[in-house]
Amino acid sequence: MFIFIYTNIEAIEMKLITRKLWSVSVILILFIMVNVSFTYYIHNKKKIMIQKICKDFSFEQSWTTFKDVPDRFMMQKICNETVKQNWHTLKNVPEEFKTQEMCDEAVNQSWKALLYVPDKFKTQKMYYIAARQSWKALKNVPEKFKTRELYNIAFRQSWKALEYVPEEYMTQEMCDTAVKQSWQAVEYVPEKYMTQKMCDEAFIRMKLTNT
Repeated sequence: MFIFIYTNIEAIEMKLITRKLWSVSVILILFIMVNVSFTYYIHNKKKIMIQKICKDFSFEQSWTTFKDVPDRFMMQKICNETVKQNWHTLKNVPEEFKTQEMCDEAVNQSWKALLYVPDKFKTQKMYYIAARQSWKALKNVPEKFKTRELYNIAFRQSWKALEYVPEEYMTQEMCDTAVKQSWQAVEYVPEKYMTQKMCDEAFIRMKLTNT
């Protein structure tokens, strides 16, 4: 009799302990699920908010804030739109977000954007566009893009392009034209194109400048 009662009590206690453990486990699981969901919600909401802030600042307020956008919140659309707004932002665009279209857009705005264009996106057309904007674009032209047409385009923009024109692309006419515009061009004229008339022209212009 006593053994039966003791066994029964023991069984009841085990059931109670099991129920308590089950209850604790359920509560713990629910707590973890709620905590994970809440964390995900906060993180996702924060991400959306920051992306919106980045978008608003980049598109509507000032392109200068683009450099402060955290890399993890960069988006292709943000990069595309900010470069359209101002070529300067190409400097801060991560390499993986740079595209041919983006680089073309930047150089269309300013030849200086060439400094931030990856080699794989540089094209002959791009250098032609840059040369029309400034002779200074000739300073770092890759060998494969050096053509007579490129230097002619830059020379039409300014006589100062003569400094960077390879001798094989120079002509007598080009040298004469440069000296007529400025006596300082004589410095870049090859000896084979130097003439007495050119020297006289340069001397007269130098005297007029210093008068």
